[in-house]
Amino acid sequence: MAVNRAETTKAIIDHREAFFRMIDEIDNSEQERRATEEFTVATYERYLSIATARLEDKDRKTVLDALSVTNLKRNNMLVFSHNQTGRFLLVGWLRDMLRSFDDVRLRGLTQPDLDHLHERLAALLMQVKSPEVMWIDNDQDFNELVRTVHDVFNDVAHRLTQNVAALKGRCDALAKIVDSADYSSMDRAGQMAKALEEIYSIHERNVIPTLRFLDPQLAIKRTVDTANGRSVINDSPMRIAEQVIERFEQSKKLGYVEQLKRVEFQILSLSDEVTILRQGLEQYIQLVEAQRRRYEFIENRYNRLLHDVKGRQDGRRKNFRIPLDSPIFEKAKRFSGLKEHRARRGGLLSWPMGSGREYLDEFMRVARDRKVEEDAIHQSERSTRTIDPNDLKMERKLREMLRIMEGYVVSRNCPDVFLDIHCHLKDVLYEYELPDIVEAIAGLHEPLQASATQKNTIEHDGWSYTYHVRSLMNDNITEEKHA
Repeated sequence: MAVNRAETTKAIIDHREAFFRMIDEIDNSEQERRATEEFTVATYERYLSIATARLEDKDRKTVLDALSVTNLKRNNMLVFSHNQTGRFLLVGWLRDMLRSFDDVRLRGLTQPDLDHLHERLAALLMQVKSPEVMWIDNDQDFNELVRTVHDVFNDVAHRLTQNVAALKGRCDALAKIVDSADYSSMDRAGQMAKALEEIYSIHERNVIPTLRFLDPQLAIKRTVDTANGRSVINDSPMRIAEQVIERFEQSKKLGYVEQLKRVEFQILSLSDEVTILRQGLEQYIQLVEAQRRRYEFIENRYNRLLHDVKGRQDGRRKNFRIPLDSPIFEKAKRFSGLKEHRARRGGLLSWPMGSGREYLDEFMRVARDRKVEEDAIHQSERSTRTIDPNDLKMERKLREMLRIMEGYVVSRNCPDVFLDIHCHLKDVLYEYELPDIVEAIAGLHEPLQASATQKNTIEHDGWSYTYHVRSLMNDNITEEKHA
């Protein structure tokens, strides 16, 4: 059954969730499909069936008739529909409308997109400057030129406004992933690394080119194909827009000048929003650059080690191992007491895991046993030496602090756990000092998540402690980790 365009458009908006799923599937697919934005009929019908599953039979049939590929084609809502490959493409205004419902799904303008807009403005300027233009209100050619100028200005303003909204929406979503990163989970750490790389890509491929496009003082050399051949434009896009408006002003068309000025001011106002966005991304860009420097350093070290190893592979059974005094191990001398790397001693390092409480208990047990042994030796030697009162005082203080932490409960809404522990111990622990917070943290039994960018500093009695802000891990993150 045929359904008119208005009812079809309403059905698309009411059941846009099916289209959202296909758009998300395209955005997460390979580059070739992302570029074309084609839908497959089988995928479309599957998602459409899911979206209308809860409707009554009569209503469901009406919606399926309206959103069928045949009806979309009848209402000129498809660029093409290929029966042999089972693919179709929605018209541009419909794709833009669906993406505009959520800023995250909007697509930012890259350098080729901005170059295209630049070339359109440059070609428009050449049309306006043409000596063949008759600046007469009732002239048909002049009216067509005015309509073209408005179309280009409005389209540039619309696409740049949509571009800024897309960049802000996507960057906000990525920033939330980075700020809520859980370094104890490999999956979460991997998500954060991908989010940082995408932020860096958006900054370099979208934000910076957009700022250059909106800068009227920047000289950008561009070659434009025209009917008379190729010409070189040395002005920035916004400077070209100003020249178009100046041409109308020279011809005393002040009404058109006022209309075009409003569009120009709207475009220029976007530069403030993009500048604020860039400043907000600066901390994440610094994180990415620091990670890249570390990776480069590690890669250089590895390549040096690999080169030395390959150089010793001469087929002999002697002198094929790199000696420990080799210059390549110069930076590793600080770890010489941690483990001795020899073929006969291949045991693994035991790195701390979990809350660390068991390692504190083991340390205290070994310390007490050592103290008992030392006292026994001193007693056998009839030594008059006694236990240091400061050690006893520290042990009592540590026990008291662990007792306090056992009854301490962290609020789920606490934004800074370290600061909360500091304030708690300062009120209840006798002779509290700021370094005591490090031992107190070991008494927590709930996992914490650290912010990658937000830091805080605690000062108390001449001590200062700077740290990454930590809060309790979200329930959904904890469930995923245990799963």
